[in-house]
Formats: sequence, C-alpha cells, structure tokens
Amino acid sequence: MDRLSRPLTASPGWHSRRWWVLLLIVGWSSGLGRPVTGQDLASHLTSAGIEFTPGVSIKLPRPSLSPEVAQADRLAAAQALAGSAAWERFIGDSLNAPVTVDIAPIVGPQAERLGLSVHTAFVVHTTLERLSDRQAMEAVFGKPQEGSQMDGLVIQELSADQLQSHGMEQMSDGSTQFFYIELPLLNKVLVQGVARVEAQQREDGVEYYWQLDPRFNDQPQWATRWTRLERNAVGKLVHGETFAYAGCGGFWGAYQIGPEASPLVIESQLLLREPQQWFAGSHFLRSKIPSLMQENARTFRRKLASQ
Repeated sequence: MDRLSRPLTASPGWHSRRWWVLLLIVGWSSGLGRPVTGQDLASHLTSAGIEFTPGVSIKLPRPSLSPEVAQADRLAAAQALAGSAAWERFIGDSLNAPVTVDIAPIVGPQAERLGLSVHTAFVVHTTLERLSDRQAMEAVFGKPQEGSQMDGLVIQELSADQLQSHGMEQMSDGSTQFFYIELPLLNKVLVQGVARVEAQQREDGVEYYWQLDPRFNDQPQWATRWTRLERNAVGKLVHGETFAYAGCGGFWGAYQIGPEASPLVIESQLLLREPQQWFAGSHFLRSKIPSLMQENARTFRRKLASQ
C-alpha cells in the first residue's frame, strides 16, 4: 500500500510545543496555541504537522519532487505521479489530459475518522515564469466567482495596513502572503479564515505551503471558522450556525520535468479536517472531490491557454 492510499494517522502529544511561524511574534496567545521560532512553514507542516484537535496533529507529506530528490531520479518521480494513466497521455497538451486524484482518510489515535488527505497531480504546458501567486491560489482553492454570491469562493489578499493593524507587518516579506478566504463546500458548509501562504522558489520549481492561520482568531471577521449553509423558505442560501474550526493546510508545487522549461508537473496535497457535523459522517464530500479537482485542473489549463 503506498503513502497516498494508506490512511494518515494522527501524531498526539505535541500540544505543548506548537508553533506556526519563522519569526517570533510576542504577546500573542489564543486557545489554539503559541508561535515558536525555529523553522519555516514548510518545515513546520512536514515535521510538526497541522493541529486538527487539541494535542492531535497531522504531518504533511513531502512533495514527490522535493529538493531531496536527486536529479537522476526526477523523471521517475514525475512518472509515478501519473498513477495508472499512460505517461504520454498524462503529459499531453490537452485540457482533458489525465488528472490523478488520490484520497485517503485521516484517522486519530483511537482510529476515529478526522478528515481527508487529498493528493492531486497533473501537467500544464507553461513555464515557471508565467505562473503568478494568484494563479497558484486559484489552482488550490478554485477560481473566485464574479459578483458577491454568498456561496461563491472569495480570495482576498490582506494589505500591509490590515497586517499592521494586527501587529504583523514584519510577517509580510517577499515569500509570505496572507489571504482571507471563504471556501464553500458543496453549498453545505462555508470555511472561512486567513490562509498563510509561503513560497519557496527553486531553479526548477516553486512550492507554496499554506494553512489556515489561528493567529487571527481574536478578530471575528478573520477568525478560522465554519458555517452551515442552509436554504430558507424561498430556496435562498443563507448562513446558519457558526463554529470554531482548525485543521486545513497543504502544499501546491509546480516543477520542471527535465531541462526544458515546459511542461510542468503540478502536485498538490490537502489535509482537511472534516467535522462529523458537516455531512453526518457520510462519504458525501469524498465522493465529490475527484470531479471538483479535475474541473479545477481544466479551469487552470484553460486560463493559461488564454494568456
């Protein structure tokens, strides 16, 4: 059984050592922990993990084409991402080229189901120079809808003034950005909060590590939370009850396969806590994710082709 189909198991016991950022932020505290210096976000997510519940964390798997992979092994690592698809089809210059989606349950110390691990890979025919931070965010979460529909995706970068008002201006350097997001899930649940996104540039690739950042939880409009979406008497989608939330993050990477600048392999990994209240413990969300990820990939390809 490979790492993508095997259930991910929580690692208990790191509750007293939680930290989130490379730089020390003094004077901050919340019910979800304190930041501790020492590692960048990527190192934090892959070694300490993402806190799903108090005392229970899930480690983010390393990218298949991480810097530790020797140059001679990169092609084989990329080909492994194609899964059961033929390599020539996988790297084809087509909107409908294969997209591999692997989903595994995340289980806790008592074998309880905590959420989902979603791994996705596909190829785009573009170069690293043409990719933007905004496109990376849209590839992770989807493309924001036009207008102001309640159930539409929202991605809004926090300005320097907004960060300063939170005492975090020192965090907004060239590699770290903060985005307020509203992420609707199948018109049933709305996840909201501020995502911290950290970019790592390499000669042959770029990686974006991200997670919903609990340091904003003292401001109601930016706090990490989830809300029920319900239909009223006339069928309009409205907000229901809101609950505190934690446990969402991952990475998105774009990598050159060989010496040529194009095509690129896109790989992403999502760790998502799924409270039992979302879909009554059913597999409804899991059943819908493959088609959603495939549509995101096609939309991403379509946008790149139109440039």
